[in-house]
Amino acid sequence: MQSPEDVQREQLTKQVVEEGSLSLDDALKMYNDSKKYVDTGFRTDWDNYFKVYKGKRVIRNYEGIADPVIRESHTIIETLVSNIASGNPKFHFVVTNQEQSKDTEVLNSMLDYYLICNQMALKNQEWVRDMLMYGTGILHVTWREGKPYIENIPLRDFFVDSTATGMVQTISPARYAGYEYLANKSDLESQEIYDADEKKWVKRYKNLEGMGKMPSENGNSGDVAAMDKAFKDMFQGSTLGDKATEDQIHVIKLYDLQSGRMVEIGNRRAFIYDKPMWTQRKKITKKVTVIVDGKEIETERVLDEIKPFLPFAVLRDYIDTSQFYGSGEMELLLNDAELLNDYEAMQVDNNAYQNTPMYWIDPQFADLAPEIETIPGAVYPIPRNAMGALERPQLSGDPTISKIVFWRVCVVRLLLMKRSRVLLKALRVQLRRKLILKFNKLKLDLALRSATLNQKAMLNWRLSSSSLYKSLLRNLLLFVSLERWVNSLKTTTLTNTMVNMKHTLHSTLLSRVTKLKLV
Repeated sequence: MQSPEDVQREQLTKQVVEEGSLSLDDALKMYNDSKKYVDTGFRTDWDNYFKVYKGKRVIRNYEGIADPVIRESHTIIETLVSNIASGNPKFHFVVTNQEQSKDTEVLNSMLDYYLICNQMALKNQEWVRDMLMYGTGILHVTWREGKPYIENIPLRDFFVDSTATGMVQTISPARYAGYEYLANKSDLESQEIYDADEKKWVKRYKNLEGMGKMPSENGNSGDVAAMDKAFKDMFQGSTLGDKATEDQIHVIKLYDLQSGRMVEIGNRRAFIYDKPMWTQRKKITKKVTVIVDGKEIETERVLDEIKPFLPFAVLRDYIDTSQFYGSGEMELLLNDAELLNDYEAMQVDNNAYQNTPMYWIDPQFADLAPEIETIPGAVYPIPRNAMGALERPQLSGDPTISKIVFWRVCVVRLLLMKRSRVLLKALRVQLRRKLILKFNKLKLDLALRSATLNQKAMLNWRLSSSSLYKSLLRNLLLFVSLERWVNSLKTTTLTNTMVNMKHTLHSTLLSRVTKLKLV
């Protein structure tokens, strides 16, 4: 059942000066063109952003034995969401002309009530998260049960005019937009709206009989298999039962500004809803009575025309003036995150190589080789000097150093965005601890090896590890310079600071590293 507010809205919707028309072929062409535009480029990137955010590898530059995943991108995205989208969004109405009431308290209170009913604190987080991950977040506004209803639209299910560069206030504004969703046939059949012409309640949707099955997964671009839920179900490994979708209908909801109509297409076969857009109104003139100096005077009040507009709120991160879809933070983090995973895999393989002994054995005892394992207290019937550990070269610590450098890059990136001061402090402390621990561990290894190895072996090890020693000191100096640079941002401009940082680091490294007495 519809509320009186919905009935009034339906009546105003019918008061359109010129009602256009939209054919089924034209509507499907709009949908297919928009989906093809996304499927040929953007969708692959969006899928990769989601996979990396969820901790799945998509770009491998190092194929090793270990396969660790460090979810730094997830940490950065969620930190930004909590800092940008915390709490309920608020905006209020103000008086713009003399005919309006100066007291807007009731109107603003009603607006706040609508936002609370829509749980905008949660929906705002999803909106911002989509913007950070994919570059674009979509909100759809409609009417439901007498109140505005705001809902998040997954970017994979959204479609828009492929020639547009923005929704509004741009060179090429969008002429049409919409989204697709799945609905149960029984739910659509039960919905009713009030027909002001016939003055009775009628079925909201029509032509539901003979819809047939949903489009196959091997259909054209934009089929059901490409929808957001299907993609994420497949990512999680979840599957629906054979009969789970028998009662479902694939619905394409389209708003077209040129015809001024809102249509819904069921299973690509027929219109199940075709009405003028509710986001429009023609100019209305009303006779009203006002009191002036104690006298009642009849006058006319004019309600201005509201031209059709698309009921979507689009939030974009990095905007390109010639592109509708924006770029998000994941586009910047993707390669760095995968490179960090490669370095971590190298580090794990490096540790396994260094900490797992390999032995040589006299050929006459080769039959015992399969029984030899690294087990404490094991006894083997092999004469002395017939078996021993293989000498292996000391591998470089570059993977560890590179991971530390990546941490430093993340710190600087977050600092420049000025979105997470608390995380910056934590990362800076953790980075300092990592460097100090590595430095102390190196000195301990030097002491242990000098006590256990002979003089020649000690000299060889120091020569091979000098690069690691220099790298640690170099990064320690870089971090000290970074801290000075961070502090200097309070008093100098960003451009001058970055130039000064380059010269400072260069001169510091040359003066400090050349003074090292490592061998």
